[in-house]
Amino acid sequence: MVVLTVTPDEAMNAAVEAMSGEFRRKGADCWRTASNAFQALFGVDPMGPHNYGTLAEAKAVIRNGGGRDAYCAMLAQRAGLIEAEQASGLIGIVKTDGQEFGWSGGLCIAPNVWAVKNGRGVSFLSDCIKCWGVPNGN
Repeated sequence: MVVLTVTPDEAMNAAVEAMSGEFRRKGADCWRTASNAFQALFGVDPMGPHNYGTLAEAKAVIRNGGGRDAYCAMLAQRAGLIEAEQASGLIGIVKTDGQEFGWSGGLCIAPNVWAVKNGRGVSFLSDCIKCWGVPNGN
């Protein structure tokens, strides 16, 4: 099944808007900002009501959700998303260096170009582990 996509410019604008400013848990961390950008593009919030206020809470939520892959897949499934190949606008798990987890939630700008939240704004990385999008219904 094919997913809905947007242009790279639309994805970039949504990512920069959602990921600008300081990093903080419960509102401006990697998954919330990627979810906000995705929601601005497609009207779907992949993260839903999930929030956490501290790093320890984030680790506990992910651990209790079965680990990174299971937790992220559960969020995607609850939002009605499907796993897909990289394309502009998709949300996914991106490998990072120097962050607490070694991975981050991100928004695909174009294949192998992912926007992720950093301490003061947006970083661009290339190594996507898995991504999801809104099915196009065809």
